[in-house]
Amino acid sequence: GSQSTLQDIKVPERAGGYAYRDNHKFYTRNRFLYWRISHDILELIEHSLDINLVNCKVRYKFTDTPILDGISIHETVNSVIILVATVSSVHKLTFPHPDKIHKQEHLLGSHPDLSVQSILGEASTQNARDPHSFHVISSPGTTNTPVPHAAASWLSVPHEEALFALAYNNGTILLLRLDTVTGLVHTSELKQDSMVPRFLSGIATAFRGRNSEGQVAMSLAIHPFANDTYLFALCREGNVRMWSCNKSQCIAVTDVAIDNRVASQGTHGHMLRKVLGHNEELYLGTYLKFTNGCEFSILKP
Repeated sequence: GSQSTLQDIKVPERAGGYAYRDNHKFYTRNRFLYWRISHDILELIEHSLDINLVNCKVRYKFTDTPILDGISIHETVNSVIILVATVSSVHKLTFPHPDKIHKQEHLLGSHPDLSVQSILGEASTQNARDPHSFHVISSPGTTNTPVPHAAASWLSVPHEEALFALAYNNGTILLLRLDTVTGLVHTSELKQDSMVPRFLSGIATAFRGRNSEGQVAMSLAIHPFANDTYLFALCREGNVRMWSCNKSQCIAVTDVAIDNRVASQGTHGHMLRKVLGHNEELYLGTYLKFTNGCEFSILKP
């Protein structure tokens, strides 16, 4: 059955963290969220160097459904939202923002040893199962149906629309937009055969002539800019494609591989990461894993 197929999928263990944006308030400065995924278990830990947090650990088990490396953490006015993608579903976990919890700031300021409730203290199975907070991808893991091996996520503010991108080994990237108010989901596919506009048609022809396996996205990153949101996909053959999520169209392609070498087998070799500079400038870091060596590159889109 599909369940046994899904639970046999191997995904890499990953970990990451998030620092609260406001580093001026004593209850959000030096305060962090850590996450770690191990197969179908997501562990969340909140830690502060300045105040004592209680009930600061929680574990979610997505039974027999491996979690993909596409977790992102976002702050809104009243909430902290964590987006999670698995091989067969997408989820939005919502927690109260520290601003909402720490209304008695003057009391805490005079009692630094007072224990404070972590945002994770209100975690519950009931909230995680809210129909508006998750979506199950149709027909995952059934015979001849591919399952995703890479993912990325982003939250559009102020509309609080959760955007997920899932990469499949047939070269397709699936975009899912989850309306966190109504629970409605809109899906679209980014396909390689119609990926490049006219001004890049020469490049498109060259890519179509290559092995289709080389076009499989192995690592993803999402970044908003102006009125659009962009998806960056690092492909097996060593190029980065930049997609407009609003238009479902590839708008740029660049080859980051120094040597035209054969990528190592498997779907977890290459890695793509993004970071913002002091002026909110976007930088991309790529790690390419080949059978006879590795390459690192830093890109500024």
